[in-house]
Amino acid sequence: MVQGMIYSLIEKEIPNLHNLGYSSGKRKFRLFVFSRLIGRVLSVKNQTIYFNPPLEILVSSPLKYFASAMANNFMMEKTVRLGKHELSPESAVLLPNPDFDKDENKIKALSPITVYSTFKGPRGKSKTYFYHPLEPEFEELIKNNLTKKANALGIEVPKDAWFNIKDIKVKNKDQKIVYYGDTLIKGWLGLYKICAHPLLFELAYHTGLGSKNPQGFGMIELIDRN
Repeated sequence: MVQGMIYSLIEKEIPNLHNLGYSSGKRKFRLFVFSRLIGRVLSVKNQTIYFNPPLEILVSSPLKYFASAMANNFMMEKTVRLGKHELSPESAVLLPNPDFDKDENKIKALSPITVYSTFKGPRGKSKTYFYHPLEPEFEELIKNNLTKKANALGIEVPKDAWFNIKDIKVKNKDQKIVYYGDTLIKGWLGLYKICAHPLLFELAYHTGLGSKNPQGFGMIELIDRN
């Protein structure tokens, strides 16, 4: 529902983002990411979350015009649709970029970070394995994903560009199991430390960590610089 709302707010300025995206090899990237809904939850009943307004959401993208188009169109509407619900826009704020030139950054996952591999099982059926933040593939696949996003944007990543991510505080309860339609996705919230080349950290900040970012996975927040 959130993804649909975002597309509806930017479709005039960036009409081909949903259908075409940006290509890197066989991969296509929509190059935006958003947080979970932020607000006071009153209750959860029958697969429905009841919030006490107001609701807040953070959205990020490296694409030109994305932020201004979304904010302007959001505030021009009397109501915006979130699924079958009509919401009244209250405010939109364009946040300044942080400095990306520090090697070490402490971040919080605002939506679950999902990292996975798909392979054929013994009977030829496709299976998906989701990685835990402590597994080495978690870091490796995130870096590879950021490099492909850079390629999609026409940005050359230096060969010596470094990227390391380590968990600071990730508990079992931080694993989130989400259904996107009929597809099961596992991801991780929590606190992490990132040591990265400024280019890769900027991409991580604006496009999200891991996969399925435009479906609401992998948004991060810089929480301090100590």
